[in-house]
Amino acid sequence: MTKPEIPTTPPESAAVSAPPIQTAPEPIQTSTPLSEPIQSTLSTSVDASPAGIDALSTPTTTVVDALDPLTVSTTQLAALASYDYSHLFSWFWPSGLFLRIFSATQHIIQDNLHITAPLLVITVAVLIPRIPLSVLQFRAQRATARFLPYQDEWAELMKKLTHAKAENDTYTHNKVAMRMMDIKNKTQFNPLAALPPAIGLMFFGIGSFLGLGRLVIYHREVVEMGGAGPLAYPGGLFGTGILENLTEFSPALLVALTAITWWNVRRSGMDAPKFTKWQARLPALLPPVTLVFGVIAHFSSAQMMIAMISISYNIVQSYLLRNSAIRKLLDLESVPLGDPKSVEFTPFISAWRESWKDFIAWNLSRANDAMEIERRKQLQVLRLRRATGTATKEDLKMLENPVESKPASPQ
Repeated sequence: MTKPEIPTTPPESAAVSAPPIQTAPEPIQTSTPLSEPIQSTLSTSVDASPAGIDALSTPTTTVVDALDPLTVSTTQLAALASYDYSHLFSWFWPSGLFLRIFSATQHIIQDNLHITAPLLVITVAVLIPRIPLSVLQFRAQRATARFLPYQDEWAELMKKLTHAKAENDTYTHNKVAMRMMDIKNKTQFNPLAALPPAIGLMFFGIGSFLGLGRLVIYHREVVEMGGAGPLAYPGGLFGTGILENLTEFSPALLVALTAITWWNVRRSGMDAPKFTKWQARLPALLPPVTLVFGVIAHFSSAQMMIAMISISYNIVQSYLLRNSAIRKLLDLESVPLGDPKSVEFTPFISAWRESWKDFIAWNLSRANDAMEIERRKQLQVLRLRRATGTATKEDLKMLENPVESKPASPQ
């Protein structure tokens, strides 16, 4: 008895009545590779507006619970290197922290004020960390004002302390250290007072600039997928069409950034209690460097705008601190300010020529100091040999007629 054959293909009637098989849509192809946070949002929505940067902070599904701590740390660091800001370490990473601040600010402004203005979001995101850092700056300035009368003496004491350590001169070392301690007690000087605001400014400055660079890449990817993007600015600035595309390079913005950089370094020199030669040269040195570097790097309009907003904050603060009522309110009356009328800036060509000469002289000074320290160490060894009776005739001759170190000369 033979078994009936099982048909391998359905009959025509079954093929007609059967519902069509649903196939998954083709993945969206873009000209640039998608980052992990953006890839994870493709199954839900391609429109990033008004959520904006939320996709960058959406955690992806992982199995880190079953991994050991070392593997977990390695996974987090790998995500950090791949610009995935959904991980734990992004809270301590400059650009990741800025993206979180930007995302929260964008939600508040769009949900409560119903305003779609990325420049407003960028401005508020800059002010959030800058205002607390300004308070720390004022504290550091008050501490510096107390120490200012002893600044030159402190520099000389530091040189003496370095030579005393090199020569193993305990008496001079202790004497200089006691004088430095006396200055610290009189002025309540804290050498680390200026570090928190300086580190904070550097942290948020670099983070905001790099974070916006990452945000520009994300915006372009979302636009390619048909979305609006977090930096969408319909109509541009006040509906004029200016800065409507914040992801492109703008020569006009670069010129404006160079000009405002020149203005800022001039104001910084005027406010300095002690006007130095480098502050006199900076208006001729820094703006050309900014212009050339901007042309080479081709920064986006968003990145140049955030730099201009940060610099504008410094300029406004400089003018406000000239007001006697504000200085009294902030307890900055003891902090000296330079006289703008007595400030004289170095011309462009002279500034570059003198800076090059100072650079060569600084290198020669370092070489001469190293040679002098080495000569003193050799003399110390020779004295020790003579004291222990192990010195040779050549050693004694060198002690009687010590050879002075020859200063280094430019090549």
